[in-house]
Amino acid sequence: MKLKFAELNNPLFFAGINFGTKLDPNKRAGIGLDYDRIEKELIVTFNNRSCIIPRENVSSMEPGEPEKKTVKAPAPATGKPIKAQVQVPAGLKLED
Repeated sequence: MKLKFAELNNPLFFAGINFGTKLDPNKRAGIGLDYDRIEKELIVTFNNRSCIIPRENVSSMEPGEPEKKTVKAPAPATGKPIKAQVQVPAGLKLED
């Protein structure tokens, strides 16, 4: 079963990262949460690696698919030069 949130009893250190106790795929890109109801294990995936957490270490879980966030593409460059106003300290000359 897919999860959109899980909280652990102890912090998770996995794949060289400290995830803490609150696992939220909406706040950390690339993390996946699945609960195996038969084996009673939480399976955390990150960067093509998997970690198995026994049910006894899981405080709470929220079933469901994580929200898909849309990412806006940056606006295309116009090719126009950017003008900036610069204040020169007294006594200094600005060279061209």
